[in-house]
Amino acid sequence: IAAAFFLTEKKYLPPIQASQSRFCAPSSLRQAVHFRNIWILSASTAGAMWVYNSFSSYLPAFLGGVHQMSDAGAGNATSIMQFSGIAGSVLCGWLLGRGVHSKLLLTGAAALLFAGALGMALLAALPSLFVCVFLIGMGYYAFQAAAVTAVMHMDGMQPQMVGAATAVYTGVGSLLGLAAPYAFSAIQAGQGMRVALAGFSLFAFLSAAVCLFYRENHAAH
Repeated sequence: IAAAFFLTEKKYLPPIQASQSRFCAPSSLRQAVHFRNIWILSASTAGAMWVYNSFSSYLPAFLGGVHQMSDAGAGNATSIMQFSGIAGSVLCGWLLGRGVHSKLLLTGAAALLFAGALGMALLAALPSLFVCVFLIGMGYYAFQAAAVTAVMHMDGMQPQMVGAATAVYTGVGSLLGLAAPYAFSAIQAGQGMRVALAGFSLFAFLSAAVCLFYRENHAAH
C-alpha cells in the first residue's frame, strides 16, 4: 500500500502542482516516515493485531476444546467481537468529540484489549468469557479508530500526507503481524492453547505501554 502511494502520488496531482512537487517537496511517503509518532503507532498496531488476529483465529477452537462449547456456540461467541467493535468505534468517536486526547484513547483501548485477552485465557466461568470477548472487540476497534484520528492531529501533518502516513503504520503493523500464526502455533504445540492465549495477551500490554510514548498535539484539542 505504501509503495502504491509512493509510485502514483504525482500522477493524481494537477500538472503545475506535480511539477512543483517534483523539484520542491519530497513525496508524502518520505515525509510520513519522519514522524516519530508514526513509528509508535506502527509498533502499537502490530501488538494489537497480533492479539486480535490470533484470538479471532483460535478462539473457536479454544472455546470448543477447553470449555466444551459446540461449534455453533463457539462461532457465535467469537462473533461478539464484531458487534462490540461497533460499540468501540462509536465510543471512541464520541470521546474524541468531547476533547479526550488521542494518547489517552490509544492507551485505554489497548488496555481494554489486554484485559479481555488475558481474562479469556485465565477465567473459567462462561459469563465472564463473553465479557472478555466483548472487551477484545471493543478495545481493538476503538484502538483503530483512535489511531486514524491521531494521524490527522499530528503536528505538521498535511492533508495530502494522511493517506501515506496511514499506509506506513498499518503496513508496518501488518508486516510484523505475519509472524503471529507461526509463533502462536509453536507455543500452543509446546505449552497448550491456554498458555498461548495468555502469552499473546501480553502483546496488547506492550501495545498500551508503547502508546505512553506517543507525543500528543494538545493544540488539536
